[in-house]
Amino acid sequence: MLDEGHRGTPSPSSSTGAGTGTQTQTTTTQPLTTTSGSLASTGSSSAVPQLAAAAGAAVALGAGAILAARRRKADSAS
Repeated sequence: MLDEGHRGTPSPSSSTGAGTGTQTQTTTTQPLTTTSGSLASTGSSSAVPQLAAAAGAAVALGAGAILAARRRKADSAS
C-alpha cells in the first residue's frame, strides 16, 4: 500500500489488536547492499600536463606573433 501524500514511499502496515483497541505498526527495512571491486577513477588523466604545456606554447607563440606584427607596422610607419 502506498501513502498518497508520499508517492513511492511505502506506508507502514498496521493491524488492530484482537478486540483490545490497541494498534501495532510494523515497518520493514532493507539492508544496505555492498559491492566488491574498485572505485571509479576520478582523477585527471596523464595527458593533462602535456595539453597544458601545448596550450601555453600556443599562447606564447601567438603573443610573439602579435608583438612582431606591431613592431613591423611601427617601423614601416616612421
